[in-house]
Amino acid sequence: MAPTPAPRDAVWVALLSQLAEADRRVDRLTRQIAAAWPTHPLAPLMRAWQELRGVDWLTAATLAAELGDRATFPEPRHAMAWVGLVPSEASSGVTRHQGGLTKTGNAPLRRILGEAAHSYRFRPRTDGPVGRGAAGE
Repeated sequence: MAPTPAPRDAVWVALLSQLAEADRRVDRLTRQIAAAWPTHPLAPLMRAWQELRGVDWLTAATLAAELGDRATFPEPRHAMAWVGLVPSEASSGVTRHQGGLTKTGNAPLRRILGEAAHSYRFRPRTDGPVGRGAAGE
């Protein structure tokens, strides 16, 4: 007769199985997005976003899903306010004080933009095919 696992071991096994299921779900959804995005109406916009360093196809698809097309926001400042990337402000009469980012708005989009921005911390490599030119000179 096999020994019964301790309650802590049973919980650990259950958590690991939930983690494995979540990984499978992420993989499945990622494959579905990868198959669908090239035919999406906003695919040209997603391709344009991918020209930016740090923006791959999944980041571009997330931007399209969260922001939509350019017509959604009449001005860039409206989009930044919706994302929560505007300074807080405390004004009274002639006194005006701007503080840090408000961080109200679309948190998932703010996180994705922050992750993409990290690629700009370093100088781009110029020794690859892009740095040598299209002809590979």
